[in-house]
Amino acid sequence: MKTLHLHIGSFKTGTTSIQNTFHNNRKNLNKLGFHYPGGKFNHHLSYFATKAPTEEWPRSLKAKDKDKLSHIVDQYFSKLEDDLHADFEHQIISTEYLFIDKEEYIKNYLDYLKKFSLEIKIYVFVRNPEELYKSIQQQIIKGRSYITAPQEFFYNFKNVIEVWQKYCPVTVLEFRPGVDSCETLCNAIGIDVNKLSKPNKFRNISLSIQQMLLLEKLQVNLYQDKENQLKSFINIVKEINAPVPYPPKLKPEVHKFIQNKHRADLEWLKNNFGINFLKDYSNEISTCAISNFKDGKAAIRDVYQVDNEQSIDHYEALVIDTLIKKTVQDRSKSSILERILKFILALKQRFK
Repeated sequence: MKTLHLHIGSFKTGTTSIQNTFHNNRKNLNKLGFHYPGGKFNHHLSYFATKAPTEEWPRSLKAKDKDKLSHIVDQYFSKLEDDLHADFEHQIISTEYLFIDKEEYIKNYLDYLKKFSLEIKIYVFVRNPEELYKSIQQQIIKGRSYITAPQEFFYNFKNVIEVWQKYCPVTVLEFRPGVDSCETLCNAIGIDVNKLSKPNKFRNISLSIQQMLLLEKLQVNLYQDKENQLKSFINIVKEINAPVPYPPKLKPEVHKFIQNKHRADLEWLKNNFGINFLKDYSNEISTCAISNFKDGKAAIRDVYQVDNEQSIDHYEALVIDTLIKKTVQDRSKSSILERILKFILALKQRFK
């Protein structure tokens, strides 16, 4: 029986790098007896085999025009099915959109795959919940004016693994910053990673606390009711490093809250798969009180420590300097930059 290696994430565990490598190595994978079907960069569109209702679709799919999406999905499944029928012993599907724990949707997805007579093996990466929370908030603040309150965050890896395990063998892999997730996955699947070319790496640069606070300030004051308005500005922010960039660090009470909330599941992970994130936490179980946030929306200063206020002002000055120069160089493309610049200068004048 042919084998389908189904990689389901989770989010923020090197999935884009994995998909980039497989997408750009289709011919090399074929030589090794593996196939990356569907013709797309990833397999997000295969999510529709779950038959989940619209309200539960991933956010990026909800945002697409429904009529155009329907046509794209039909074309995708036609190509995917042709590829899954191809004469390869091993197929690989990769999408973090299948990091789900609703049994009905998982059964629907697996029922769809039955017609291909494949033995299905699941691969899932997990990471430290606190680090995942911080990574998600860095992404969120690029597109909206608030971050997710700690009370609203829960990393449901245990439920996801247990439901998939009812139907397929699941290999659980530890995500570690600085370690190539694609190499880890290839080793688990049985692919000689040395036979794959290394595409250009995606630069997923972590924001400093200075950068996060500046993005929040702009969006709270200019785009509070809108999302994804600062794409061109974010690229500038990424290019400007503070003289001493401070990595985002959670307040002690938030750290303890996330630790306590996930402790039982982390014990389960350690006992069942030998992945020990508990070593990153204290052994002491302590109660901690954190602020309640309206509608689950938090400000960065509610959650993160700000150890050096002067560095925040200094960084804003650096950004203003860069924006002035960019505005002078390219006035035709600077309307949003000019608006941001005027706002920052007005704030500075107000608080003098």
